[in-house]
Amino acid sequence: MLSREPKQTHIFLHIEKTAGRSVNQMLENRFDPERTVHLYPHPIGENVFDALLRMRRGLSLVMGHVDFGIHEQFAIERPRYFTFVRNPVERVISEFHYFKKRNAELPREKWRKKNEIVDACSTVEEFVLSPARIRNPIASRVCGKMFGKSVAFENARSNVENWFSFIGVTERMSDSLRAMSGALGVEFKDAPHVNRTSRSDCSELDRERIEESMRESDKIDFEFYQWCVAALG
Repeated sequence: MLSREPKQTHIFLHIEKTAGRSVNQMLENRFDPERTVHLYPHPIGENVFDALLRMRRGLSLVMGHVDFGIHEQFAIERPRYFTFVRNPVERVISEFHYFKKRNAELPREKWRKKNEIVDACSTVEEFVLSPARIRNPIASRVCGKMFGKSVAFENARSNVENWFSFIGVTERMSDSLRAMSGALGVEFKDAPHVNRTSRSDCSELDRERIEESMRESDKIDFEFYQWCVAALG
C-alpha cells in the first residue's frame, strides 16, 4: 500500500514587535481554524495537550512566539517556516513602550519576566543596557536558542536558506506581503494595524544613542536584519 505524503505545514515564527499580531489576523482569515495551532502564552494560545490533539489531525499552520526547531518537538514532518524582522533599534523601542503600557494595565500577579525587566528601567537606554535583556532576540528565534542552538549569523542564514519559505521586513510591508502571498499561495494585501504601540517621542539623537549601545551587544541582529532586507530585493 502506498503511504500518503504528509501535507506541508507552515510555521509562523512570531518575533515580538515586528507586526506579528497584524500578520496573525491576516493568517486567521485565510487558514482553516481546525488546522491551525496557536503556540502563545495562555490565554492567547492553547495548552500543549490541545495543541497535540489538533496536530494529530494534520496541520496547515502553526504560529506563536516559538523558535526554529519547534517542528522537531512536535514531529511536524514537512515544515516550512516564515517570519518578519524589524530594524533592531525600532523593535526594542517599541518593545519597551509596549511593556510599559501593559504594566500599567495588568495586575502584577499576571506579569511575566519581561514585564519585570521593563518595570525596573526608566528609559529605553536603561532597558537596552540591562543585563537581564535578551541580546539578539531576532537571530535567537531564527537560530533556535530555545532548543539549545548557538546564536550566530551563519546559523540564522543557513536555517533561512534551508527551512524558510520567506522572511518579511516590517519596514517594507507591501513587498513582504507580496512575498508572503507567493510563498503561502494565498493573496495578502493590506495589513491591519493590530497591537500597535503608540509612536514614541524618541528623538533622532536618542535613537543614535540606543543604536550605539546595541551595536556590539546585538551585532548579530543588525547583520541578520540587513541581510534580510537585501534578500527581499
